[in-house]
Amino acid sequence: MHPFLKENRLETPGSKRQNRQYADLTGSCRQPDNPFLVVMQGLSGSGKTTAGRELVKHTHCIMLSTDIERKRLFGLKPEASSHEAGLDIYTQEATQKTYLKIQQTARFLLSQGISVVIDGASLKLQERTLCCQPAMELQCPFFIVKCTAPDAVLKRRIIKRQLNNTDASEATVDLIVQQHRWEEPLSDQEKKRTIVLDTTREHWCKKLLTDLTAQLN
Repeated sequence: MHPFLKENRLETPGSKRQNRQYADLTGSCRQPDNPFLVVMQGLSGSGKTTAGRELVKHTHCIMLSTDIERKRLFGLKPEASSHEAGLDIYTQEATQKTYLKIQQTARFLLSQGISVVIDGASLKLQERTLCCQPAMELQCPFFIVKCTAPDAVLKRRIIKRQLNNTDASEATVDLIVQQHRWEEPLSDQEKKRTIVLDTTREHWCKKLLTDLTAQLN
């Protein structure tokens, strides 16, 4: 077993809602070897959060969510509706602040020997660069997991998520069309560190863990 894998499945830490609490995790989550960073990437509904949670289950890492962090910056709970609160939390400035905060937290965790999974769309090169920068600075391994699924699946997942109302994401079906326009292709350098994951395929989780292990070796 590769040292980044846990010997036993552990549940995703569920109460890490304040930045000060991350420091309390350093003892139990410290890496056997160097910590690593994984940046989830893809359109809404592509399975980024689900895949990220699987990494948390199987590896010594903590997941940071741009959706949760964005709402935290505006004083909202993860499941709260920004529309009902009368807030526009999806401005360019808000997005920049969100990724900068994620970057700051990831840098701290990596410096403490804790691996990090960043759950966000990261559609633009600048956003992905902000996410990867801490690992580059600290000379930690870092990878991008690009999650994919057909548009019909994306829409079905988003509708189900809206009905359940248990997710921090406020993505709508209409957003998918916009995201296709916003998404900037991975650079040649990024592609060298990218795992492409079709989350509609059977045994996609096994593929993710196998590919990540191969990247770390």
